[in-house]
Amino acid sequence: MNRANCVRSIPLFQSVDSNWGRRVHCCINWDSHKLNKIQVYGKSTCRTTQKVLEWFNEHNLEIEQIDIISSPPSLEFLQKHVNSDNIKGFLNSRSKVYREKGFGKELPSKTVLLKTMLVDPNLIKRPIVVSIKGVSFGFDENYLSNLK
Repeated sequence: MNRANCVRSIPLFQSVDSNWGRRVHCCINWDSHKLNKIQVYGKSTCRTTQKVLEWFNEHNLEIEQIDIISSPPSLEFLQKHVNSDNIKGFLNSRSKVYREKGFGKELPSKTVLLKTMLVDPNLIKRPIVVSIKGVSFGFDENYLSNLK
């Protein structure tokens, strides 16, 4: 979907166009999002993502799955939803980049972390659940229960 064609849209993620090596911004039509379309950014091998997908299946809620590695959230999305006061809560502490860069000991600025998340989306805590009611990082059963 071309950004210019979006009506009242919200940029949710950007990906790299493999043919041209450029960033492609993808967005959703906000009006269609109001139809309770729930989006789940995750990784198929992530156990927490699998747990959230099972929860949605058990509760018969329709979702759109988005591969967080091939289509990570946009910088704008992360800036809006990642809270500076508890930035560690938005990081995947099991990721290779988290360990290699020593983020468990000392965190850089929010700006540096967000850019690192875009370069290596494995650093982002999964899954990200996006709905009309808000955004959740990781498995939050209270948040999910409010989506029913």
